[in-house]
Amino acid sequence: MSKEARMVSIKMNTVSAGPEGTRHKGKVYEVPEVEATALIQGGFAEYETVMIAVPKSQNPKDKNAAADAIKKLKDEEAAAEAEALAAAEAIKDPKVKIEKPANWKK
Repeated sequence: MSKEARMVSIKMNTVSAGPEGTRHKGKVYEVPEVEATALIQGGFAEYETVMIAVPKSQNPKDKNAAADAIKKLKDEEAAAEAEALAAAEAIKDPKVKIEKPANWKK
């Protein structure tokens, strides 16, 4: 795992078994983001929380690394949510015309 690999807490919707062991339905597990994405897209799990692994350091400049990483993640989530809300509102607005791209196949 890299220094800043994101770990995600997931809640299993089904039983799963593999090289990392058995995961039981209804229980929460901490897994790498890539694995969590695959399980969630497949319908085998759902998100619980997102955590960021921040390396421990004795350097005073790195004391706020965890807080900075969390703030950055929250800012990114807020921006994504605002963009999604704007898109949803645009779709509802009758004045907005959504056109198919010129290379759209019928």
